[in-house]
Amino acid sequence: MKKRMTKLVSVLLALSLAAGLAACGSSTTTTTTDTDGDAANTAASSGVHDVVEAARENQSGNTAGNSDDPVQQEPSARGESTIITCATGDPGGFDLFASTAMNTEYGIYQSLLTYGYGGYEPGIISEYEIAEDSMSCSFTIDDDIYTVDGYHVTASDVLWSVEQHQSGYCTNYAAIFDMATSYVVDDYHGVLGFSETYYPFMLDNFCHLGVTTQEGYENAEDHYYYTAAGSTGPYKVVSYDEGVQIVLTKFENYRGGYATQNVDNIIVKIVTEASQRLLMLESGEIDVIVSPNSSDMDHISALDGIQTSNEFSHMQYYMAFNVVEESPLQNQLVRQAICYAIDNEALCTAVYKGLRSPAISPINPIVQEWSDQVAIDAESNIYSYDLEKAKELMAEAGYEDGFTAQIAYSSNEAGLDLAAQVIQGMLLQLNITLEIQPYDKTSFKTLTLGTSGWDICLDKCKLQDSVLFPFKDKSNANVQSVGGWYDEEFQTLLERALYTLDMNDTLRMVEIYNDLACHYHLVYNTAQFGYREGIEDFRTRGDNQLCPGDWTYDYDACDWLFD
Repeated sequence: MKKRMTKLVSVLLALSLAAGLAACGSSTTTTTTDTDGDAANTAASSGVHDVVEAARENQSGNTAGNSDDPVQQEPSARGESTIITCATGDPGGFDLFASTAMNTEYGIYQSLLTYGYGGYEPGIISEYEIAEDSMSCSFTIDDDIYTVDGYHVTASDVLWSVEQHQSGYCTNYAAIFDMATSYVVDDYHGVLGFSETYYPFMLDNFCHLGVTTQEGYENAEDHYYYTAAGSTGPYKVVSYDEGVQIVLTKFENYRGGYATQNVDNIIVKIVTEASQRLLMLESGEIDVIVSPNSSDMDHISALDGIQTSNEFSHMQYYMAFNVVEESPLQNQLVRQAICYAIDNEALCTAVYKGLRSPAISPINPIVQEWSDQVAIDAESNIYSYDLEKAKELMAEAGYEDGFTAQIAYSSNEAGLDLAAQVIQGMLLQLNITLEIQPYDKTSFKTLTLGTSGWDICLDKCKLQDSVLFPFKDKSNANVQSVGGWYDEEFQTLLERALYTLDMNDTLRMVEIYNDLACHYHLVYNTAQFGYREGIEDFRTRGDNQLCPGDWTYDYDACDWLFD
């Protein structure tokens, strides 16, 4: 039976949502959409609406598109509201197929489906139906979807966009589709073939794949990269100053999809340093702070006119060992010893000031496998801090005198620099000397996709409704196994459980995973925010997306919205 997306109950329930803004490598070159003027003014030197108006006036006027332009939306009767928020890195551009950074976080590009507050919601696709043989998905799109530069989106553009993703930044997400068995039925209906039998977690992939038009993309030049002219989401880019800021405003021809667009304009400051983001919040230069250091939250909570939130997350931090490179870490006893030597509770206190919880298992309290018995088993069987046990295992493995290893992490992740230092101190008790090596986000991802040049890494993984989700993404020989570990029984169970969701198979996989200790979970993540009073319904939604356009306001308390 056909499924109306607005009535779907998500396969993966959105139990608790976190937000964090990610981006690719930054650039020092300044690029804007202006042709004869300077749109690089910031809110610090002029009013926020002056910034928005300057960006609009200087926006390049590419209006090439189809003649059947959509009806304009009615303007707001309240006047224009503007939120100034921040990102932790520069997106490096807005070419949909070159980078996913900030393409979906602020509603710039519409994806096939989107993360909602109660599960998956319509995106470009308004309806879908999985075939009886589970090898394809028929879909429907609305007839009034347009790009910012005026091109009409059809079903053929959906298929073309997915195919482009298969050789672009989103290769992993697009790999589930078989373009040879995908086809267009008519302008608003099509079929996406799968390269493997459908399983529940495929819907997550849909949420990472944005859509634009083939005609517009092929007719365009650099303006797609710098201005997102082919964007299809509720907000459009009107100015982009690399390394400085992005100015977004409502897309007046936006139809369908997920965003309520309660805020008219969004200015995104690009601020890599957490300390600088804090200063900007204190001075009123930004209205919302993202990814603050946990150690700053007490200070932020005490600021006049600032509210805070601490949201439980689908993310959790873990440590992975490289078991392919020849090193002591290939020894299972050494890996187990390291796990016993790390005091997760002390780590949470020292690094996150108690705002995050120590992990006791790869299963966390928001997934379907969690139970009271799992919690009891985890406390008694997993690697609770035991330094004497750790030293015994090191001696048994023949490494009583220790060794030297590298620990790598992404410097864009708030707190990981301090976490690496705390772990470094803990492992010195085993005579293990850790050399700390931070990387920018893009370089770190590239590094850990392989198995050379690193020994231990600190990273995060995402859980939706099941521990199978991170197992599929991070411990799967058919997709990616961080650190290169492989166990035949685990892999066999995984390939079956991804389709059957069998609980006994899954719990057996957890046992194998824990015993091998190739990955070790450290912290159940939460996300902290600080934001101005007057934001009445500060909401984030799945997969680390911050959605300023969705927020509601107490307008009597929000004079700053209209500065």
